[in-house]
Amino acid sequence: MAVVLISTSCGANESILKSGKDATPSANAAAVVSTVEKDIDDMRTADFGFIYVLRRKDGRPIDAADRGVIKAQTFDANRRVSSDSGKAFVVGSNHPLAPERLSVLNDRFAVENLSTAPSVIPENQVNSNK
Repeated sequence: MAVVLISTSCGANESILKSGKDATPSANAAAVVSTVEKDIDDMRTADFGFIYVLRRKDGRPIDAADRGVIKAQTFDANRRVSSDSGKAFVVGSNHPLAPERLSVLNDRFAVENLSTAPSVIPENQVNSNK
């Protein structure tokens, strides 16, 4: 009788083991897709005066080579976020991009300047192609 009592009392308590695990996925567990509008709002909430939206001119998703150009030309920006299922990048900064770097971006991407701070960038440096 002592052997039966010891072997059954030393087992793990299944209700405690399962208490921290939810068998069904939560409704909030679904991947949240970032939209350009939300990302722009987030940049404004962060109080960035200079906000740029970059998209490939051919409308295709931004690839690794594109990311390299974006990173190199916006290295001093405060935030860069991939958006629109990888088809856009939203860049937020406390200062404008240098005209020569903005020119490189304009050559490769359709650049939308949504800056709220007074622009020190000449109008001919802003690409309005979308």
